[in-house]
Amino acid sequence: MKLAGLEVFVTHKMSWNDTNRIPNESFWWEGLDGTRVPTYFLTTQPVTSDELGTTYCPDLKATHVLGAWRRYAQKGTNDELFLVYGHGDGGGGPTREMLEHIRRMERGIPGLPTVEHGAMAPFFDRLVERMQADPARYPAWVGELYLEFHRGTFTSVAKVKRNNRRAEADLREIEALASLADTRGAFAYPQERIAKLWDILLLNQFHDILPGSSIGLVYDDSDVNLRPSLLRLTHCGQSWPGLWRGRASYCWPIRWANLAAGWYRSKAMRRLPLMVCPRKRCIAPMAA
Repeated sequence: MKLAGLEVFVTHKMSWNDTNRIPNESFWWEGLDGTRVPTYFLTTQPVTSDELGTTYCPDLKATHVLGAWRRYAQKGTNDELFLVYGHGDGGGGPTREMLEHIRRMERGIPGLPTVEHGAMAPFFDRLVERMQADPARYPAWVGELYLEFHRGTFTSVAKVKRNNRRAEADLREIEALASLADTRGAFAYPQERIAKLWDILLLNQFHDILPGSSIGLVYDDSDVNLRPSLLRLTHCGQSWPGLWRGRASYCWPIRWANLAAGWYRSKAMRRLPLMVCPRKRCIAPMAA
């Protein structure tokens, strides 16, 4: 997790789970590599709410301040919470009315937690400092934080999901065969080029692209980004220096193609034109 550059993780989406509630809101999230990062869940909701769900775009009235404190499960650990406000998702941000609510609450209201209008960074600096000073006081969540609400994505633009799935499969094959080539000395694993392809794919997995809720121009761009030639092995074969080193007289059988793809291939396919040659330590095109 830390190697990916993640210093602090903040979200509220886990409150959208339809069955299981994550038991804590301030904790260590431990990744598969064993590293941990401080994690914080927003707890903002109206005090009258009887649901798990929280929000990141309230108009921030007194009911949201009371609701955030009521919803927070670790009152014995922290007495300082973080709330965000405003019309989110492109809705225009804060309004004058919201700012007036905050100014009024900062002056103090009987029965209401103390409110201070401030920036995000100082709050999380203080939280991280407390967590690092007494790490055992904060529980750890190991592995995936599973969001039950997003189990799948329907779409009104079928081609974007088709292109996405093909791109995922192609990149898996690229990584598998490039790793084999690297271990046999054919060429160094092209990490930078593969990372750029992943960046393109992940960008096109944005949550308004896959379901078809973006404007038409987005799908024109997506068609270009995920056009079949871009993520095919043939394209990478032509792009990586030293990848093509002539046709070998002997190649490993099609089983390596099956291994890379994850399913059985009964014959050579144009979408997978590369084979590893154990004798000459090269990557050579398969016969059509």
